[in-house]
Amino acid sequence: MELELEWAWACVFAGVLCIMMGHLIKSVWLEPKRITEYFRAQGFEGPPYKILGIGNGVEIARLMNEARSVALPLDNNIMPVALPFYHLWSKLYGSSFLCWLGSKPVWCTDDPIAVKEVLMNKNGVIETTNLNPWIREALGRGILMLNGSDWERHRRIVIPAFGVDNLKEMVSRINESARNVIQRWAQKESTWDEFELDVFKEFKIFAADIIGTTSFGSDPGQAKRIIELLDEQIALAIADYSFVPGYRYLFLKRRWRSMKLNREIRKCMTELVEGRKKMAKRDNDLLGSMLEADRKEAGSGGLSTEEIIDECKTFFFAGHESTAVLLAWTFMLLGIHQEWQDRARAEVLKVLGTERIPSWSDVNKLTTVGMILNESLRLYPPAVAIVRKAVKDCKLGSICIPKDTQIFVPLLPMNHSETIWGDDAEKFDPNRFSEGSEKALGSFFPFGKGPRACVGQKLALLESKILMAMILQNFSFHLSQNYIHSPVVFITLYPQHGVPIILHALKR
Repeated sequence: MELELEWAWACVFAGVLCIMMGHLIKSVWLEPKRITEYFRAQGFEGPPYKILGIGNGVEIARLMNEARSVALPLDNNIMPVALPFYHLWSKLYGSSFLCWLGSKPVWCTDDPIAVKEVLMNKNGVIETTNLNPWIREALGRGILMLNGSDWERHRRIVIPAFGVDNLKEMVSRINESARNVIQRWAQKESTWDEFELDVFKEFKIFAADIIGTTSFGSDPGQAKRIIELLDEQIALAIADYSFVPGYRYLFLKRRWRSMKLNREIRKCMTELVEGRKKMAKRDNDLLGSMLEADRKEAGSGGLSTEEIIDECKTFFFAGHESTAVLLAWTFMLLGIHQEWQDRARAEVLKVLGTERIPSWSDVNKLTTVGMILNESLRLYPPAVAIVRKAVKDCKLGSICIPKDTQIFVPLLPMNHSETIWGDDAEKFDPNRFSEGSEKALGSFFPFGKGPRACVGQKLALLESKILMAMILQNFSFHLSQNYIHSPVVFITLYPQHGVPIILHALKR
């Protein structure tokens, strides 16, 4: 009897093992082989799928890591280091090709019809995808991560905070933060005729202050602390980024530190939210909008405290990072192209004079400044790509996309495409965005496009214009010889070694 029982258990174990092995073989070999042939039949090739190479993940990670050690010539041909895997494989297989992250297929394409349908999709067939687990932990389940009815509910509540009336009210707060930057720099000028600053660090402080005060009503010290914690958590995610499943758990010390940071961040956010709840009168900022929706629609469409905290995390990081990198790359470019710096300053002085701070109506008159910011966004977009996922079998144009395929839209290559922008696509030329010269804007969407376009893009451009105007009123500048041109990507395209600038105070 005992022998029969042992045989029965052995058969059960063998059966379970066979089922597991069958599922494993199907997921890591048979299904990738089927999908490869499916895309090949439609004319798309790509790097070969490798089981032991975790799809193509190891090669992508290797290329990205190697790019971090490369310093480029001082030009705008940044594709080899910013998106090295796309740069390599698009040359070998064309601008639309298939690659693999683990056993997950990724269709990379710049086909204009497919791209438009991906970004404008409203029928729920195309959704956003999850990022690195540590990034999800750092940013929380906010509007960037959500799909379906949860995303619609969050977006409905968040959007009013960035309406025109609220933006107009934010101008005075942005002016105050910009004035703090000018005063801090002026103190350095009183000691030296010229001085060097890493403006990327300065712009991160400015942008953190703005997102804290205009969207959450926090004091500068509180906003600065939250950003410091988030930056450290993101840095840990960068250090341990890998496509190998479970890799992040190999480094327990960093894992524990990340968990501790997450607890500290949530504590700060909870204090921020609970403090605002106790206020008799609430501002019409982002946090105020979320709390008001929670009060009016509790249990029927508002946001829970946990959801509000996650949105705070998302906007604190995304809101300050995108503005800081936009300003950093813009000042790098203006530090090289003095003629455009002079043109922008002439416009600012014509609109504002030497001392007046910008009003809402003044900002709309700074057309040259706007052209410069657009050209900076074209050459150095904060987001180099948009990634979506097909949750059902679907068609994009004439291309059939199987369920669970990730779709990689390469914004950076599109922004540098000679087909779209002409033979001088790598040249810094803000005239591309002059009135009547925007023929390629159908392919220009640095903040995304369609229903999932960045809700904070108008705020980012508003604060960038105001700070640029006030700096141009007070300083001239050029790029330091200590600058190392090394754009790298992790969430955003940022200057790995900062942007050191030599500043000269303008004499009145």
